[in-house]
Amino acid sequence: MPTIKFMHNWNNKLLCGLFTTIRSTTGDKYHYYRKLVGEKFSVELKSQEVGTAKLIYVKEETFSEVHPLLLMLDTGYKSMTDVKKLFGRFGIKPESRVLILTFENTTQEE
Repeated sequence: MPTIKFMHNWNNKLLCGLFTTIRSTTGDKYHYYRKLVGEKFSVELKSQEVGTAKLIYVKEETFSEVHPLLLMLDTGYKSMTDVKKLFGRFGIKPESRVLILTFENTTQEE
């Protein structure tokens, strides 16, 4: 089973029925995740397994194209200034390519 790793549970999203993660990308990562749509992932938070989730959607676009509401929901930040600072800490700039991965939480099904 593939693993999706998190170092922080932004907005407590890992407890929700659906959650996203927005990450910098290369074309190879996009194709890797596209092949895994429908697959169940182990979800790790700070190297500890916290559940499972099924990958249901993958999209690639530039960071500046990502809808602000999605960015705020993903992080829990109410200000786009704060959102941009956070992603900037990960080296993501407006022109950076990012992957938007959407997962369905399957932890309760087990």
